[in-house]
Amino acid sequence: MSDVRKRRSKKAGILPREIIADERTFRSWLSDHQTQLGYGFGAIILILVIIGGFLWTQGRNVRAANEDLAAALRFHWTPAQAGSPEEAPRDSIKLEQAIGRFQDVAQRHENSPQGLTASYYQAGVLFDLGRYPEAASLLENVRGADEALFFHLNGPLLLARCQEAQGDYGKAVESLNEVKERSARDDLEALLLMDIARCSRLMGDNDRAIALYIELEERFPDTVFAHRAGKIRASLGAADREEL
Repeated sequence: MSDVRKRRSKKAGILPREIIADERTFRSWLSDHQTQLGYGFGAIILILVIIGGFLWTQGRNVRAANEDLAAALRFHWTPAQAGSPEEAPRDSIKLEQAIGRFQDVAQRHENSPQGLTASYYQAGVLFDLGRYPEAASLLENVRGADEALFFHLNGPLLLARCQEAQGDYGKAVESLNEVKERSARDDLEALLLMDIARCSRLMGDNDRAIALYIELEERFPDTVFAHRAGKIRASLGAADREEL
């Protein structure tokens, strides 16, 4: 257990190295699936636009909410101009501006699907800035207002990352298992298994972690997840686990 305690960060807002390493694995997968994910994000907007068209007789507020959310998302996803203060994609200045835009949409369209979706994305930006308690609180609010939408947006996955970053590994595993049991398929399931294995390791349950890494290698061969799982599993018996 001593090796597990050494790996935990004592400073708020700092991700443990295990999370950073697995985040790089996730981003490697993400770069190979940008087109599919782009369609997915586009589908969210399309769904909201369809909602707006269907409810047009109830007033123009739905259309305005769609437009406000779309504008906030475009700002968040559009790279900054070269040479601008926000040129770095994850620069804190632009992230802070994105928080303000999402918060404005959430307040103007409170408890609507658009407003709650804006809160979800605001939580994602807060996570990127290391403001985990704030992000987790927002996500819990979204869940309380519309649980179906919360799961549609994969809210438990982001909530689990917030819980893990705060050292609450047990709750993180519960959140990850919720997604796994309800909707996980293919690469998303592999990502969830990787996260659950990491949390198990951080809780000191290496046997459970090893079993999950073996499952990853067997069920998802020739993927970035299997490669990472094999590397960690081979290292678990090494004397110096700090290199994980």
